[in-house]
Formats: sequence, C-alpha cells, structure tokens
Amino acid sequence: MSWTATYVEDPSGEFIDTGSTVWYSGSLWAWKDNMLTTDWRIATVPGVEIQVDGLSPGTAYWYTYNGKRYWAVPGGFLWWNSGRWVISARLGTCMAESWDDSDEDPAYHEYVGNAWWEGPADGSLEGLYQPRGSIRGNTENDYDSSETRDITLYFDGWVHTESGTAPAGEYHAQERTASVADDGTVTETLTPDPPDDEDAEILGVPEFSGTDGNTYVRSVHTKDGNYTYGNIYYDGTAWVIGIRNSSSGWYEGSEPRVDTTVTFEGQGEKSEEADIIISFSEYIIGSEEATHYLGEVGLWL
Repeated sequence: MSWTATYVEDPSGEFIDTGSTVWYSGSLWAWKDNMLTTDWRIATVPGVEIQVDGLSPGTAYWYTYNGKRYWAVPGGFLWWNSGRWVISARLGTCMAESWDDSDEDPAYHEYVGNAWWEGPADGSLEGLYQPRGSIRGNTENDYDSSETRDITLYFDGWVHTESGTAPAGEYHAQERTASVADDGTVTETLTPDPPDDEDAEILGVPEFSGTDGNTYVRSVHTKDGNYTYGNIYYDGTAWVIGIRNSSSGWYEGSEPRVDTTVTFEGQGEKSEEADIIISFSEYIIGSEEATHYLGEVGLWL
C-alpha cells in the first residue's frame, strides 16, 4: 500500500495537528491526533468522529464557526457558542429562551423559546447536553426535562504503537467509544486495550541496515515486479549487491525481510570477504516523488 501526502488540514487544530501532514492511501487516512491523544492514527475518515446519542452525527464539516468545527446533526447543528458547545436548529441562532409566568396558575409556568441544547459548562465537546428553551421544562432555573442528548467521541481504526518514528511505523487496531451517565460523567472504553498487535497497518517503507555499515531502504514502487533496496536489487537471476560478473566482485543473497535477517555472500573477487548480514531497522517515510499532469481543462467565461 502506498501513502501520499495531502493538503488536508483541520483549521481549528483541535482534531488534527496543524503542523503535521495528513496522509492518504486511497482508502485510509493517517493523521496526528489532537483530540483524544497526541498519537498518530489511521482510519477510513480523517480525524476522530463524534456520535450523537450513540449514533453517527451526519455531516462533519472542516470549516469553522467561532473558531471551531461544526457538524450538521439530527435536530440542527452542533457548534461553538461563547464558551460552550450547543445544538440548535440553525448555525449561530435559534437559541431563544425565556421563563413564562404570565398565567395565574403556577402549574402553567414554563420555559418557552426555541428547542435547543447546551453542552458541559467546562466547554468540553463530549458529555451531557441539557435541554434549553421550549424543551427545558417547567421548573425555573432548573432542568426537569428528559430531553437530554449525549455527544461522545468515536474512533475505529489503528493507533501508532511501535517500529518507526511516527508517522512511519506499525499501527495496531483499536476502537474507542464512550458513554455518558445521567450526571454527565463520561466513561471511555478502549477495545482492545492495549491495541491489537495481530491487526496492523503499516505506513512508510522498511529501512534495513547491513553489517557493511550501509543502510538499505526499500523503494515505494516496484520495477519489473520487484522492489529495490538501495544497492540491493533483483537482476533477473538473484538478489545482488553490486553488479554480477564485475571484476571487483559482487554479493548474492535474497530479498530483505522484516521478520528475519538475510545473508549476502561474496562472489568473484568478494568470495573471500565477510558475508553481509541485512537486518530490519524501522519503517521510515520514503523519499520518492511522483509528478501528476493535468489533462485538457475546459474554460467557460
């Protein structure tokens, strides 16, 4: 699988680190997380997702409102308003609320206005959202309605764990969910914890070291069906270091492997010299670049 650097970014900087590149493989995204941890992550969508009442939120936008991201969710929009997250029917408005005690009978006193919800007082995105306006209830200065909503953070993908300097390396599978109690307490669940080392994704290319003191990095793309590893390549007969039948000699071995060492033995003038042992070091970001050309583009005036 090949990964390509993109120009995707999170303008709020809260979900994806703005100083890091977002990578794409054609089906998966890799990014440095800022919302749950500072780990690098891989998933089918960029950035940690949110869930509304345990369900998918609908449409996530990478634009900002009041400096933060917003979402189209069931019932309207989830957006940032003066220190708190809110859900209202329209972005930036529909947050009217007043206490109506005009009726002579106190039993008919109630909150009126728009139907909207207000998030935790500490400004957290994740947590219990209290009903406001016409759905708040009929107890002044209190919430006596059952119309609460839960916003939780959700991740289902792979987390960077080892074997490489991030973003390169191995990523192991993990799902992150959360639940919200009636008092607003958020409980996080990681499955499995620690991440599953049997289900891995790899970003980057393997780098190998040789007992000759050289470093051998696998190419991103194949040539004639085979990768190259710096000076190690398949010449149609065997994997070699150097040039077969060279007057100065060459080495023959097998394709470098991540899970074990391989040995290259000297041939010709190199036959009396020590074998070269090739061993895996770590995954790194490859340096190959590709040029993409635009085809004919129509222009309408």
